[in-house]
Amino acid sequence: MIKLTQTTFDKQFINDPNLVNDLDDRRKWLMLQDIYYNIDNLKAAITHDSEQLIVEYIN
Repeated sequence: MIKLTQTTFDKQFINDPNLVNDLDDRRKWLMLQDIYYNIDNLKAAITHDSEQLIVEYIN
């Protein structure tokens, strides 16, 4: 899951090169944490085959 998080993070900077200058280290770290949180929640919903977890995540 960490590799997926890092890959997703890296692709954000490929898709928007301005992010390198727009985000300071703290904001980059928060972005990385947010990506991890999102992937972790979706993984839990898939693992438990739980539509309810997805609904709760979205809301």
